[in-house]
Amino acid sequence: MQMELQITFQEKENDIALSETLEVTSLDSGLFRLEHSPLFNENIHYGDIVELEHNDDDDSWLFIRIVEPSNWHHFNRILTKSLVHSELFELWLESITERGGFWEVAFGGVVFISYPRNSPINAEVELQEIITNAN
Repeated sequence: MQMELQITFQEKENDIALSETLEVTSLDSGLFRLEHSPLFNENIHYGDIVELEHNDDDDSWLFIRIVEPSNWHHFNRILTKSLVHSELFELWLESITERGGFWEVAFGGVVFISYPRNSPINAEVELQEIITNAN
């Protein structure tokens, strides 16, 4: 069952806690598959199966660990608003979906691309071609 959860990522070494709401699929008691990539943690990605612990005080969830990393390639970049809203870029995102990949854009320019390891997608090369052709 898919749902949105408020998840806190606690960095123990510097005592920083960052929270964000993410869509997840409930798999088992305390285990969830992420349906989006977190903005605040570069080591956790779309498709990862994670263990979360419920906090009854504020109905949030604490990230415990990655149980099983997804078997996908992950690529992200910060891009200009004009590039993200260009027809060429939008066509490329459609092609990512058509080829079995997943993409998301946050804050108008933070782009996350995920695709199966056996996919012909090479996001880094393809994006560089779009940037070159857009100029």
